[in-house]
Amino acid sequence: MKRLILLLLVTLSSILVLAACGDNEADADSDENYYSGENIETVIPYDAGGGSDVLGRYVAPFLSDHIAGNPSVQVTNIPGAGSVIGMNEYFGLRDADGYSLIWSSGSTITNHLLGTEGVNYEFSELTPILGVPAGGVVFISADIGYEEPADILNVDPADLVYSGQSATGLDLVPLMSFDVLGLDVQALLGYEGSGPARVAFEQGESSLNYQTTAAYLSSVEPLVENGEAIPLYSFGHFDSDGNIIRDPAFPDLPNLKEFYEEVYGKEPSGEIWDAFEVVASRGFTIQKVLWTKNETPEEAIRLLQEGAENLAADPSFVEDGEDVLGGYEPVVGQELVDLIASIIQPELDPDIEAWIFDYLAENFGE
Repeated sequence: MKRLILLLLVTLSSILVLAACGDNEADADSDENYYSGENIETVIPYDAGGGSDVLGRYVAPFLSDHIAGNPSVQVTNIPGAGSVIGMNEYFGLRDADGYSLIWSSGSTITNHLLGTEGVNYEFSELTPILGVPAGGVVFISADIGYEEPADILNVDPADLVYSGQSATGLDLVPLMSFDVLGLDVQALLGYEGSGPARVAFEQGESSLNYQTTAAYLSSVEPLVENGEAIPLYSFGHFDSDGNIIRDPAFPDLPNLKEFYEEVYGKEPSGEIWDAFEVVASRGFTIQKVLWTKNETPEEAIRLLQEGAENLAADPSFVEDGEDVLGGYEPVVGQELVDLIASIIQPELDPDIEAWIFDYLAENFGE
């Protein structure tokens, strides 16, 4: 009888172990099968060939490699109205199933911030998967006679001409930075892109311009090396507590706050500085973000976020994408969630919002 009982106990234990293993395998199969053999669409609300498109297409195969089940990841371009058309279409026509994601950029955030007509999307209804920082640098013509920060106040205002696209896009950041510094700058707006605006600088139509990190490194640093341009300051980055810090891509270049302190010997303050911090932090820092809808199944969100974390840990992602990423490392997990919560999602202070709209109306007729 004792032998029979012992045999039954051993048999029962074996069954329980096998059952547990079966459950674990089933869970693993479930994780993998959610995306196994499936396709993920990543919507890019910009034209092919732009910065967001280049980044999205670079990221796509890495996502496929690092998401459990190795789904194929395809890119769909839906351009128009500074990303508003693509964002609206994603919100209205894509299911919250984890098989369709969307990239946002600085202008997507700025359009939402300024309440641009036609904006029908809310960042509070999105869950971040992957973030890629970006920055911007303001530079001046070497023909102006500038050598150090204090010189900027001695430049003839007639020589301070800025070339850009629109005051309601990311150009709002450099335009505000000039007012923070108390400069009287003439703004030539209406260029079709940042590239044409930079060409205007190169041809002498303007003496001031800004470029985002990747474009600065590829197209402006050669001008600096040739003695044609001088970098002034970066817009800086903002940490999860809202503090401005140096742009990690330009550790030797002062951010605007530091540049101001070198010029005036004190920290910037006042309504224009408060407004600049709001616009700059939302337009840059975590400029490009890959999102899914909040209603996406939890399992899919978990697998997407785990895939993004694995991608970020892949050394070849940063090494092979140096030109695309501009030297920045991707941001994922809780760090990304914290930055989104502190920079993009908070309600805009009504007083600052009113000030920004008055500023646009008075200075640019917007």
